[in-house]
Amino acid sequence: GQSDRQVGMDLSSDIDRVILERKSLHVDQKQGVGLRKIVESDNLDFTSQLIVPLVANGDALGSIILLNFDEEKEITAEDVKLTRFCEEFISRQFE
Repeated sequence: GQSDRQVGMDLSSDIDRVILERKSLHVDQKQGVGLRKIVESDNLDFTSQLIVPLVANGDALGSIILLNFDEEKEITAEDVKLTRFCEEFISRQFE
């Protein structure tokens, strides 16, 4: 898929900022809020995104990023819950 080309590239400063702030971010293009680039040379054509920082013992380790490429679909509340559950599960592995 489109995201395969992004493997091994440095995260954008926008994503770094979200991770360091340790706050989840859910952005939809329809809201008129700018989407965050995943990597600096990002040319992915997604319509919404969910970024959930991975935090263990107070340390920001990375993030789980969910991207939506389908204009007719949205990231649902269930998607948000599942992504946060995944973050909690993965973070516990580092404690």
